[in-house]
Amino acid sequence: MRRPISLPLMIVPLALAGCAAPPAAEAPSFTEEDRAAIVETTRAALEIANSSQDWTQYTETYYAPDAVVLQPNATEIEGQAAIAEWLGMFPTMTDIRYEQVMIEGAGDLAYVFGRYFLEFAAAEGEEPMVDQGKYIEIWKRQADGGWKIAYDIFNSDTPLPEE
Repeated sequence: MRRPISLPLMIVPLALAGCAAPPAAEAPSFTEEDRAAIVETTRAALEIANSSQDWTQYTETYYAPDAVVLQPNATEIEGQAAIAEWLGMFPTMTDIRYEQVMIEGAGDLAYVFGRYFLEFAAAEGEEPMVDQGKYIEIWKRQADGGWKIAYDIFNSDTPLPEE
């Protein structure tokens, strides 16, 4: 004699099948045009930094309005105005260079791994102070389609002075 199939036993597999996640949408590709836009934005920011050191213009060119800089040995700096103010506290820089070693991304996010070199103006009769190190930037596509840094972290290759 056949047993009737219980209604709850029939509903559970059907309900579970309905809970399956839909296939993930594929993220839009990161194109050579996107990579070129990041390179160009960096070039424009460096031009500002090396010519006028107008840190407000630099941050508006390079950083998203809500960007965060994760500096070594201190708390994070949030927003273009705060980043510009922080940059203005440094001695005059006479040479600022970035080498973008790798630029990769997917969709509206990209990351850059690179190296930096900074030279600061020297007091009369002294050698200029230099710093070099590495950085990682996370870039976000902006509403206008351009790219700007959302998060920036860096650290120096120069050892801390011995006490």
